[in-house]
Amino acid sequence: MCLVHIRRKFVEIAKALREKTHSVSQETTVLLGKVFHAEKRLEYKTAEEKVVARNKSVKPLLDDFYEFISQVNTPSGQPKNAIKYSFNQRSRLKEFLE
Repeated sequence: MCLVHIRRKFVEIAKALREKTHSVSQETTVLLGKVFHAEKRLEYKTAEEKVVARNKSVKPLLDDFYEFISQVNTPSGQPKNAIKYSFNQRSRLKEFLE
């Protein structure tokens, strides 16, 4: 799943910046953690129910993630690459929700 790869990029950056108390990468890992947690808690019996459940509980969290990274001011280096990758994968995540 591309969401795993997106999260991995931010986790690697956050690990490298351990000494900082708060960073964009740390915040993104928190936001993406919420997405994974919501996905894990979904309850459904059919594919149609899964789509409805994902759109109800997972999609708003993904929207929050993308809203957050779209507001990051002039990222550079690895954060810039991770954000760019995230936006490049957005269409695949829409497929995940459908």
